Amino acid sequence: MTQTANNYAKALFELGISAGDLSEVKDIFESCPELGEALRDPSVAAAAKHNVIDRVFPESTVNFLKLLTDNGRTELIGEIIEAYEMLVSDSEKVLRAELIYCTPPTEEQLEGIKRKIAKLWGGTKTDLKLTRDTDIIGGFIIRSGDEEIDCSIRGRLAGLSQKLIRR
Repeated sequence: MTQTANNYAKALFELGISAGDLSEVKDIFESCPELGEALRDPSVAAAAKHNVIDRVFPESTVNFLKLLTDNGRTELIGEIIEAYEMLVSDSEKVLRAELIYCTPPTEEQLEGIKRKIAKLWGGTKTDLKLTRDTDIIGGFIIRSGDEEIDCSIRGRLAGLSQKLIRR
């Protein structure tokens, strides 16, 4: 993540722009990539870009998006929103983690994992990104920041292999 994206995200956070409005902006850009291309196109007049922004995006984000467009930084919108979400998570003591699994966990298992992660790493709430990876054979891996808990069969086999090599 670039420092520029972090700076814009911090400004949005300090202005109190809602996460819901930024999520809507992200959804609009994802559902209509041509819009992003048009806003980046130097041959399109600034007034036309501003008109589109006024009509399409939530009112609370309009000035921000116009500034991004005028500064030629609309390609950073995804990064900026990601940095903003991290700031919100940090302020709310939300722990961001990734669960890598082979077989999808049940809702009950997910809730138990979230509680365990929050207790282990000191968050009040856990935002869990789910990633399927059949290469781990079975079990799961949890990653958060620099920390990793490997409870996968692949990890256990690698550990056994290392023990056998040392003997």
